[in-house]
Amino acid sequence: MHIHTEAFILHKRKFQDYDYFVTLLTRSHGKITAICKGSRKITSKYHGQLEIFNLNQINLYKSPRNFIITESKIKKNYSKLKIDFKSTQTLLKLSEILFYTIPEEYPLFYELFDLIEKHLYFLEEYPEKSALIKEAFKIKICQKNGILSDLNFCSHCENKLNPEKKFYFCFENNGLICDKCIQNKSPKKEISLNTVKLLKFFYLNPLNEIIKLSFLARDLEEIQNILNTIIENHIHKKLHSYEMNG
Repeated sequence: MHIHTEAFILHKRKFQDYDYFVTLLTRSHGKITAICKGSRKITSKYHGQLEIFNLNQINLYKSPRNFIITESKIKKNYSKLKIDFKSTQTLLKLSEILFYTIPEEYPLFYELFDLIEKHLYFLEEYPEKSALIKEAFKIKICQKNGILSDLNFCSHCENKLNPEKKFYFCFENNGLICDKCIQNKSPKKEISLNTVKLLKFFYLNPLNEIIKLSFLARDLEEIQNILNTIIENHIHKKLHSYEMNG
């Protein structure tokens, strides 16, 4: 079987003496891991093509055991997002989240592909909003993958939440819980009303609305801590990029 498609580079690891195993999110077939033969050689035609979040035109061949990359051409490399350590770290965090949370047979891959394109576009166009866009991206990924519960209802009893009560986030259910269920669930964390509003806004609205938000740094930091914990609990490991840069 031969496949010609667009693909984002999500991850790569060394394989044998001269090859890479490359994890792709393709527009037409979802998440695929393929061998790129000879790509570690100094003279390789793939030099510079397998960087994280490059958007490439890819030709793949399905052998009896593996997918094999036979051709690759960069369509967009998002070079503006790779000019310094901080922006590169943002990309590494997002790619690591995608690599570990998207299953190989994920059925809504085309929605994720569009979601990545949109977020990378906004990261390029609004660098001053990168912290906001990054957390919005994580929420959208958790939402699409079913990791995050509906934030309008208690994640335990499923009753509608009372906006006048205190809010608690339950890491067992990955969602908010009502005051009646607090005693039954652990671990949990009390969070501010502003954080809840921000979480819900991220959950329900597109990026062009999200970037208009004014917010307090402490609220965004609280969201970052919650989302990092959710993701690490879901994949049962600590993400390396968080260790490097919060």
